[in-house]
Amino acid sequence: PNVIRYDGTNLEVIRETIQKVVDRASFEYFAEPKFQITDKRIGIGEPATLLNRVSVNYIAMLDNRIFDRSVKPLTIVLNDPAIIQGWKDGIVGMKVGGTRVLVVPPSLAYGEKGLKPMIPPHATLTFEIELVGISTLR
Repeated sequence: PNVIRYDGTNLEVIRETIQKVVDRASFEYFAEPKFQITDKRIGIGEPATLLNRVSVNYIAMLDNRIFDRSVKPLTIVLNDPAIIQGWKDGIVGMKVGGTRVLVVPPSLAYGEKGLKPMIPPHATLTFEIELVGISTLR
């Protein structure tokens, strides 16, 4: 068994050191995951901007399980307030034919409320998105 021997060090210093370790571990455990973008395939042509209408095929996953997917391309306006920030940030810059995987933390998705019944509160979501079309808003 591990035995800790008291070597005469000030107990307050030991307590402070232990608290720092606990605080750091708690922060790392509860810290929100970072937003991640991984290009699987780079498309061609002009990159998408917030001022575009885009058509995408997507697969949506929670805890490595698919909970939604497009049956046909979904067409959205990127600057629409109904679109989660993770999609806006993740689709901007894509080119037609490109495929990206987005890991979207709760703050850029549905946050502390989630989207019942499919998405619980504080959910990190993963999307695989293929950009199939871009058009300019008129």
